[in-house]
Amino acid sequence: MSNIYDRWERLVEAVMRREHDRELALAHSRDPSTSSISSSSNSISDFPFHYQNLQLEASTSRLNDAEWKIFLPSDYKKIIARSVTPVTYKTAKDLYLNLCDSPILLDGGKMSFHIDKITGKKCYMIGARELLISWSDTPRKWRWTSHVDSRFLLVAELLNVWWLEIRGKIQTKMLSPKTSYAAYLVFKLGEEFSGLGSVNGIIRLVNREEDSDAAKRARPMHLQPVEGGNGQIAAMRSDGWMEVEMGNFYNNQRDNGIVEARLLETTFMKSGLIVEGIEFRPTAHADFEEVSEEKRGIRIFPKHEACNSNTVNDKDWEILLPSDYEEIISRSVDPVAYENKKDLYLSFWDTPILLDGGNMSFHLDKKNWKEVLYDWSKGAYNCIG
Repeated sequence: MSNIYDRWERLVEAVMRREHDRELALAHSRDPSTSSISSSSNSISDFPFHYQNLQLEASTSRLNDAEWKIFLPSDYKKIIARSVTPVTYKTAKDLYLNLCDSPILLDGGKMSFHIDKITGKKCYMIGARELLISWSDTPRKWRWTSHVDSRFLLVAELLNVWWLEIRGKIQTKMLSPKTSYAAYLVFKLGEEFSGLGSVNGIIRLVNREEDSDAAKRARPMHLQPVEGGNGQIAAMRSDGWMEVEMGNFYNNQRDNGIVEARLLETTFMKSGLIVEGIEFRPTAHADFEEVSEEKRGIRIFPKHEACNSNTVNDKDWEILLPSDYEEIISRSVDPVAYENKKDLYLSFWDTPILLDGGNMSFHLDKKNWKEVLYDWSKGAYNCIG
């Protein structure tokens, strides 16, 4: 396996060096002061990530309107036609940047849409009114109210419940295909709150598994400050709300399925939770942070940089797959469909496959770049490589 990793590093370095030289040349044509940076560095990986983004932004100023349209979702006209208020723009660039910075309300205010600035992928937030919230129609348990910081007309305020359950669903065809997504609960805490130290987040593919099966993958989440413990910790957003990751999934968009994000806690009395919605957005930011410094490159660049991964051919992507990948997928319970080696490689990162009649599952470990088998009969992981 070491030879594969060596070839991977050489591949990434070659791609990054080529893109670095191209971007610096473009930036220098606009600002000669960048030449001092060029002479002092040999690789784009030497720069901090925010500087790489500045270089990319400099190059996009040279694109024409037809090229900017390529960055927009293929169905962008249908999306903005659903906007609550008219979406006005002079150029495709204006529209793209506006959709990155300012979410628009769709379908009478039921959900919002924006484009992720780093990846160029689609992001949706389902408003609280469209979520399935247990007991939300009982005034002594939940209250529907407006909030000055919310993009939606109403938010849900938890008064007092034992059984806290919130579900949000979205059709996979609405999301960007071949993309890793995460679901986030977007919320605030009231002036007085309790019982929100630990809740469970669950992601379910509605047309493929039951609640009980998905619940086995539940992850703990902390909505209020805690000391120690495991689980997802809530973080502050730039819009003044907080968010916590409920789970993630890979959208291969092979069928018109439905993904459900679910929050569940039934142990303690709870109060003081203010829910704005559940947001589905790509996980590129997390991937960037998790990948080690020397292996950054193929997955971290914005769509408007022409997608470095598109410069890598199918044979190069096959290098990154396990040498016995064909034998592995031949043991899969379900047929493994893929258009190219890139699709297969990325799907192995995010979607485990069942092998040998369902006795074990297989995926590629995202952090350590190794093969991982989970033997259901033994209840144990086995890392290879």
